[in-house]
Amino acid sequence: PRTASSTLDVDDDAAEEKLGTFKGVFLPCLQNILGIILYLRLTWITGQAGTLGTSGIVLICACSTFLTALSLSAVATNGRVEAGGPYFVISRNLGPEVGTAVGLLFYLGTTIAASMYVLGAVEMLYEGFAAVRHTISLPGTWDYAISALVIMALLTGIVRAGVRRVNQAAPVFLSIVLFSIVLLLLGILLFAGGVYTGGLSERDRKFFDNVKPNFEKSDGRRWNFRSLLALFYPSVTGIMAGSNRSGVLEDASRSIPAGTLAAIFATTTLYLVVVWLFGSVLKHDTLIDNQYVVADVAWPHPVVVKVGIIMSSVGAALQSLTGAPRLLAAIASDGTIPALEVFAPKASKSEPPPPAPPTPERRPGDSPRRVTSDDRLSTFEAAPVEDSPTRVASSNRLTALEMEAPPAES
Repeated sequence: PRTASSTLDVDDDAAEEKLGTFKGVFLPCLQNILGIILYLRLTWITGQAGTLGTSGIVLICACSTFLTALSLSAVATNGRVEAGGPYFVISRNLGPEVGTAVGLLFYLGTTIAASMYVLGAVEMLYEGFAAVRHTISLPGTWDYAISALVIMALLTGIVRAGVRRVNQAAPVFLSIVLFSIVLLLLGILLFAGGVYTGGLSERDRKFFDNVKPNFEKSDGRRWNFRSLLALFYPSVTGIMAGSNRSGVLEDASRSIPAGTLAAIFATTTLYLVVVWLFGSVLKHDTLIDNQYVVADVAWPHPVVVKVGIIMSSVGAALQSLTGAPRLLAAIASDGTIPALEVFAPKASKSEPPPPAPPTPERRPGDSPRRVTSDDRLSTFEAAPVEDSPTRVASSNRLTALEMEAPPAES
């Protein structure tokens, strides 16, 4: 079977320049973490759990991803991380069987997430802009489906053009998202000072009305701390976006830990700032009843946040579509599942791949770890021991002493 470390016949991989920590890991992770929950659900969760409870939710979720990132960093810094990202790390440490099982699930999850991101962008496109809703009108939900297919086709074209094109398009989407976040934070500060109201009114301002939890019944159920934790948790995922591009990183062992941890700290800080600003300024009923309160308070117009929601969803979908094919190609290149070998990239003709290491024979009941250990022991036993000059000199001295020693008396 081929190995994932072989030179792959992918035009953009061969011609592109290697990426550093900022562009290769930090920005993709940041773009994949920031999503629609920040715009539509975080303020509602703050109204339910209060600023103290929501801060606890954010910190619990951040600790979960932080520990995951630490584990990934420990493995990534222990050796060279090649194409395949998390699959490469797991398969080389826990065995190809475990790595393939986890890698396929991760590939399916990343692919399905891309379609859900696109559907979220389409929904905001129709719900937030009346002009689009009136211009494109088809029976049933065909307008949503066709629009989603068009956006997916455009993103697929960008990914097909190569990682260089992705690196050119992704910062545009992310810059719009960050710009909208700055404007909504500026809007809430101006609203707190009574300078700007936006789509709200003076009655919506009530300081420190959401400090303690105030769980209310919504959507036919009464929410509690655990259910709100489950609702918010998807907004901290996406930390694997950088490791998925390990094949195009200049120094994956250094970039993956630094970029992933920096993205976690940056997004956690942003979430806490949003929770305390909106929870401390707005009225409790406003946070619960107004789903688009973030857009209504944004300066200078709510449209900036609506565009930010669309760009965040499209950008996250772009990162998912970029990482998923590379993950599948790495799994197929190892040849663990013969049916997937059709997806394996071809080896470059100018630089053939190195031969695969011999697979040791397994006894019934042996685990991959034991086979590897036995193989290493066999290697050490078979390796000849070269005599050093010190050892030769010591042997010569011992021989001379034995020759000079008188024979033992019987």
